[in-house]
Amino acid sequence: MTRVAVADVSDRKSSPLERSLLAIARSATDNFPNSMRARQREAVEWIERNGLTKARDDAWRNASTVELQQHSVTVLAAGAKAVAHWPAVALPDSGPVLWLVNGEILTESAPIAGVRWLALSKAIEQEPSVRAQFGAHVLLENGFTASNVAAFADGWCLIVEPGVVVERPIELRYLQVTAGASALALPRVLVLAGAGSQLQLFERHYSRTSETSLTAEVTEIVLEPGAKVTHSRWVDHGPSTWQVATTAVSVGEGAEYHAWTASGQGRFARHDLTVRLAGRRASAVLDGVFYARSAELSAQYVRVWHDSTEGSTKECYRGVVENNGRGIFDGIIYVGKGAAKTDARQENRNLLLGPLSIVHTKPHLEIDNDDVTCSHGATVGQLDEQQLFYLRARGIAEHEARAVLTWAFAKEIVDRCPNDMLGDLVREALRAKEVVE
Repeated sequence: MTRVAVADVSDRKSSPLERSLLAIARSATDNFPNSMRARQREAVEWIERNGLTKARDDAWRNASTVELQQHSVTVLAAGAKAVAHWPAVALPDSGPVLWLVNGEILTESAPIAGVRWLALSKAIEQEPSVRAQFGAHVLLENGFTASNVAAFADGWCLIVEPGVVVERPIELRYLQVTAGASALALPRVLVLAGAGSQLQLFERHYSRTSETSLTAEVTEIVLEPGAKVTHSRWVDHGPSTWQVATTAVSVGEGAEYHAWTASGQGRFARHDLTVRLAGRRASAVLDGVFYARSAELSAQYVRVWHDSTEGSTKECYRGVVENNGRGIFDGIIYVGKGAAKTDARQENRNLLLGPLSIVHTKPHLEIDNDDVTCSHGATVGQLDEQQLFYLRARGIAEHEARAVLTWAFAKEIVDRCPNDMLGDLVREALRAKEVVE
């Protein structure tokens, strides 16, 4: 086989961030088992060819990382003491907690019958099913995802045995802590939900750092036939944290996947969610709310593939942007030739709270089958002046009236959170940020 020559990064102009990520990726080669080295080399070569994003890539047109790319990053050790930085907010009656601190794994959670969680490095060596699924659902489309594929140190593998109903939610806590340097975290998670199993999974992302930090995470979730997974995410980063998250989901025959995400803060918070409805009667419900404040960007890129018959997708996102913040929603639903009787609905609504607020919305469908029911739409608007006048006329201060109407706009999605405890936490967090009065 002829090997295609790959130009060294020095042959073209590169940024400090790209050079540091490449150095970390190249040095990680020896940490990978032989079964994964081909994929690791492929990821390194992707960055060498393309940089962190391909030239004129529409998916990054409105999500500039120029500011970030002026920083070099380094991988920092976590240490068990770092968990003390976690905010003192507990969720009652929650289940096991799996930590990813600066991308490293920590836990003291007790086991549950029918559920296993183990280090990815160990799972890849011991579990044939893990080797078959790991990395199979992640596309190399940008240098941030490629950096994770090429250089992640370890992560969690969560396996739910067939038919097992997990009564309590399992929590993943992502914590980013820096120590006087621009830090890089590369968290990695693989979830395998066996046939007929049921799982509640939720993620909490948190950082409060004064230094610029980057977290580039990858999560893969595989639902075997008949499985049901609810997957909730709450992102609450500090103003110096940049996050590029990739979630890739495969949904088998008759399986049901419900994703719910809320993004409340962070200098740059981008989530790429890819869902493939691979089996007959597979379904996905995708809900999201994002809030971008001054100088912040919150971006949601959602792609759904309907590969089989009688699948359904219900997708609904709300965006709130204030001052000079920016929001992005980019959603695509693909309906393949063999996906007859598909029911796919996509909706994005956005609220601008200031004259400098910007939102880019791009919902669209690509359909290769006539026997389908599909719709999509988007709106962008401001607070209704008549509603504001109505509340002001009843003695409500203007800032309180604006908060009430803003919350009314976001409430529909927040109330859909499949985990009541997490939903309450998000409501309180939004109140603290004066989204709600």
